[in-house]
Amino acid sequence: MNKNTVVKDERYFVVENASFKRAYNILAYGTLILIVIRSIFLGQSNWDFFALLMVSGLAATLFQIKNKTLSFSWKWIALFFGVMLLSALVVLVLMLGRT
Repeated sequence: MNKNTVVKDERYFVVENASFKRAYNILAYGTLILIVIRSIFLGQSNWDFFALLMVSGLAATLFQIKNKTLSFSWKWIALFFGVMLLSALVVLVLMLGRT
C-alpha cells in the first residue's frame, strides 16, 4: 500500500473533469465520423450511432439537472427538443414524399 496520499483539492477535480470532457469529445466526434463513413461509403443506416450520441448527451444533462449544476436554462433545452422534433418531422415528410 502506498503511504503517500494524494490530496484532492479543487484543482484536482477541475483537471479530472477537463480530461473527461476531452475524452467525451473524442468519442462523440469519432462517432460522427463513423456515421459519415457508414452512410457515404457503405450505405448503411446510422440510427444506432445517433441514438448512442443522444443517450450520452441526455445522461450528462440529467446528471447536471439532478446535481443542480446545469450551465444553461430550460429555455435552451426546450428549444433544442423543439428543433429536434421539427427536424424529425421534416425528414419524415421528405421520406414519405420520396416513395
